[in-house]
Amino acid sequence: MSNCLIALLGAPEPRRLLSRLRAHAVTSEVVTLTPDIELPDAHWNGIALVGGPVSPYDRRTVPFPPVGRLLASAVARQVPTLGIGGGGHLLAVALGAHPGSPHDPLPPGIRHLTRTAQGRLDPLFRHAPTNPSWVECSTLAFTDLPVGSQVLAVDEVGLPQAVRFGPGAWGCQGHPEMDSSTIATCRESRPDGSVVDRFVAELATIPGALDDLGATWDPVLEEFASLVAGSTVTV
Repeated sequence: MSNCLIALLGAPEPRRLLSRLRAHAVTSEVVTLTPDIELPDAHWNGIALVGGPVSPYDRRTVPFPPVGRLLASAVARQVPTLGIGGGGHLLAVALGAHPGSPHDPLPPGIRHLTRTAQGRLDPLFRHAPTNPSWVECSTLAFTDLPVGSQVLAVDEVGLPQAVRFGPGAWGCQGHPEMDSSTIATCRESRPDGSVVDRFVAELATIPGALDDLGATWDPVLEEFASLVAGSTVTV
């Protein structure tokens, strides 16, 4: 049986992804990254990092040395690895990039993506919807990428939204796992203060549309689960 590590940067559990992993008989262990965390001692066939309110660049809150080593090793060994939101940035940093905020960052919102030629052929992202959109909850951007990366999709202003970092590693600027239950959990744990919190409150008013949007990304999550289930290497 395959195993997948789900590492959260303060984010709710990615229920859509977990359900796909279970459907492929993949056992998942969910951990929230904290400065003093000791990562589970296991042989992982896949890794997913899901961003939340914790900054992927804050070394005071993210245990970067052990996590960075794990991610670099996973990419080198071609263990299926998926970084979502801040998790995508953490993965990029582990591979030597220094991404950050653009000079004129777009506010949180629903991003409309355009797939590149590489994205239409990519083993994972070719399963994306024809006219993809997803929720982006931060002003971060992939302004710098590891050597050899391929941009799979861009947003309305041309910033990368999906990136392939290696044969089995992907980073998403937005949240393909997002749905109304995710937003409800976010609202329970955070006050309505910042721009992001206000955007989350707005999303809570359109649960049906949000669930419909999330459903368009199920084939991508399904394919990632399939890759983990079929992985013969571990990290």
